[in-house]
Amino acid sequence: MSIASRIFSRPAFLLTARAHCDKIVSMNKDISTEEVKHIASLSRLEFSDEECGAMREHLKNVLGYFETLDGVDVSSVPPTAHVLSMVNVLREDVVKPSVDNDKLLKNAPAADDGAYVVPRVVE
Repeated sequence: MSIASRIFSRPAFLLTARAHCDKIVSMNKDISTEEVKHIASLSRLEFSDEECGAMREHLKNVLGYFETLDGVDVSSVPPTAHVLSMVNVLREDVVKPSVDNDKLLKNAPAADDGAYVVPRVVE
């Protein structure tokens, strides 16, 4: 299985990397092999030393993209903005016939006036 398919089958890896390496990128420090292995273990992945080297570069690029996105001014975008113009996707309420009350109470251990009788639990 290739590195990319292993990573993208677990998107949590990149999110974990983003959360863990925020301080590293903002300090313009390289991501170490130990940090890549630590992030991979948090995501339940294992990389060889060769794969860790490739992941260091990949993570540095991805986190650089996040840093670029952090600089975008979104103050004019309302917090409820959505890419799709969905208004109300719920169905209309439709009245349907219910199960007969007598059938429901048929197996009840105790019933009174069309309702279940249960032991009192509040004193």
